[in-house]
Amino acid sequence: MVERRRGFLFGLNREEMYCRFRAGKLKVTFRKAWLQRHMQILGIIADALASLGVREIPPFYVNLGDRPFPNKRRFRTRFGFSNEDGYAEIAAPDFTFNGWCEAKFDNYDQKTVAIAAASECPPSDDRAFWTGRCMNDPRKALVQIAAVRPDLLEAYDAAPGYDSATHQYSGAFKTMEEQIATYRYMIDIEGAGYSGRFKMLLHSRRVVLLQERPWREWFFDDIEPFRHYVPVARDMSDLTERIEWLRANPKLEAEIAREAQHFARTRLTRAAAVAAWARLLRNHATAGGNLKSGLQNRPRSRAWPG
Repeated sequence: MVERRRGFLFGLNREEMYCRFRAGKLKVTFRKAWLQRHMQILGIIADALASLGVREIPPFYVNLGDRPFPNKRRFRTRFGFSNEDGYAEIAAPDFTFNGWCEAKFDNYDQKTVAIAAASECPPSDDRAFWTGRCMNDPRKALVQIAAVRPDLLEAYDAAPGYDSATHQYSGAFKTMEEQIATYRYMIDIEGAGYSGRFKMLLHSRRVVLLQERPWREWFFDDIEPFRHYVPVARDMSDLTERIEWLRANPKLEAEIAREAQHFARTRLTRAAAVAAWARLLRNHATAGGNLKSGLQNRPRSRAWPG
């Protein structure tokens, strides 16, 4: 049973949730949750708790935002959708495994199957692609690069098609399936923090050019640059070089896409997300409710393949 209530809890951050699981009942308090994120992640957490077969675990917090909180809570576990060295969050699977209203889907596994199907045929456009709201400097730089090198990539600001009242994009906005069916390479870039799209793009047969960022997701320790994706500098300064390198190495391009899709199909499913949450909650209980973040998601080397 899940009991939800809004309200203020001393020390609760904006976009944060406090969870208590006792006598087989999950009770939560949240503050200023963004859209339906709290409801979506609760479905994953409830399934994880059920799989553990326990009736009680210590209370814990969940950061529902896109990046770690600047304040550090030392005496209670805080999970988040990404972590960063020096912050308290333990990276855990995010809300999108239970749907993403802004991206107009409510079944993650069905969405990733559709993404994979969209990449079965060769792309009709030989370029890289990105679109989104230009809310930060890297995104603005990407659009500027596309204007200078339209032979290598297409990128544009989707803000004119974004409805701030409903927090959704208009019909003119290309879906991920449409993007993947059309373009040869996908670009993933940070927004307000981590990017919820990256794991879904890995389900396609398109190489993902992943912009480096400080926000580390729960599975980042298990993926490798030039094996599962191609890394790009945070300021996008080497993006064109990376695209040209991929074009010159079609065999490696195919290998990277194949490895990424295999990883996604085995490790980035809803069932895998529930299992990951179950492991984290078990570790949380073993740690007496004070699980430490540590450096489990340290970035790997960006060395070029030899």
